[in-house]
Amino acid sequence: MNRFKVISRRITEHLNLILLFLFSAHFLGIEEYLLWIWGIVGIALFVKKNKRILIDFHGVLVVSIFLIYSMVYKYYFAETKAYTWQQMIQMMALPVIMYFLSRQIMFQKKNGYIEGALWTVVGGTFLYSILNYIIYLKEGFSSGGRAWPDFWAHQPLYATEHSYWGVFAASLLGYGVCSLFEKKIFRGLTAILAAIILNYINLDVDNRMVLMTTVVTVFLCILIFLIINFKNLKKIAVSGLTMAGIAGIIAVVIGVNWEKITGSEYYAQLMTMMSRDGGILHNVRFQMIAETLRQLPQSPYGGGYIYPAGFAGVHNYWLQAANDTGVIVLFLWGIYGILMVMDAVRLLWLKQISIRIKYMLIPMIGASGAYLMMEIGGGGSSDYIIFFVMLSAMLHQIVKDAKKHTGKEA
Repeated sequence: MNRFKVISRRITEHLNLILLFLFSAHFLGIEEYLLWIWGIVGIALFVKKNKRILIDFHGVLVVSIFLIYSMVYKYYFAETKAYTWQQMIQMMALPVIMYFLSRQIMFQKKNGYIEGALWTVVGGTFLYSILNYIIYLKEGFSSGGRAWPDFWAHQPLYATEHSYWGVFAASLLGYGVCSLFEKKIFRGLTAILAAIILNYINLDVDNRMVLMTTVVTVFLCILIFLIINFKNLKKIAVSGLTMAGIAGIIAVVIGVNWEKITGSEYYAQLMTMMSRDGGILHNVRFQMIAETLRQLPQSPYGGGYIYPAGFAGVHNYWLQAANDTGVIVLFLWGIYGILMVMDAVRLLWLKQISIRIKYMLIPMIGASGAYLMMEIGGGGSSDYIIFFVMLSAMLHQIVKDAKKHTGKEA
């Protein structure tokens, strides 16, 4: 490879990271326009250079999901929701463009670049969360609900909608611990500190979603650890005893200071927040999900006719997609989910992929998925599902390239 090609490749790689950061940070509120330009130019340059587009069954499935979803949605809601052809194209095209861009970004990349790209997503969404929190500190909640404007577009969003941009950094506790054990002190402490900051911010705005996803990803990291080290029983035992010891110390500290803790104003606020909408285990969201699943057989073609627990929508992205556009879309999403889990399992067995990437990418996808299991995300706008699609596309391309490198079937 001559000098010009090397320089050109490096410029393209770094430019992709810059654009990925700006997109993740919703820079100036122009992420949609940025994505259109980036997508058209980026995909065209990739095809010109590599004489192909990264299309396989996985990619066809993504295109099919959003094509069917957007067309059926327009059929039902063109008049009632003033849903235009332009909106239909955006709903379909933006996630698909980000899917292929994400695969191109990860195409035949080494561990260092992959980890850097993931940090770019975390950094962008972390910055967006901080900027939104600054607006909250200045203005507080808007009248009539737990909502306030976002930093760039000044569009009012509910606290649960703001919280989505914190779940990615909050999923990095396992990555942070792994980095510390590998003596990557700065990145390890940065990851842990970012997770703590985002949890604090969201508890301060009376939102528990980031805390919930943090708990989910901690258990996911424990599962990753057990799978990776299933043959090393000694390591599992030592780690288990260490965790038990740490938990014991925390329990003793809490027990000694229990009266002081329970008597504080912050504890009362925390308990009020945790008991809202039926609490955690008996949350109304679970009732909505259960009622939607029971009613889907009577409304399999969509149209938005299901009103679970008396609400106009389901607090679950995929079930709301089925409510709006039918069970075929839900079935296709189910296939996509199975393929994603298979890719995640394959990633864990790939020795050439850094263990830090495994503790970073899989929990980030898990955090996004956990959020979308409990929230629609922007009323079902593509802005939220894009990041789930983007990260799962990265996962698929990493696994595909690694398997080709080892001479196995992709």
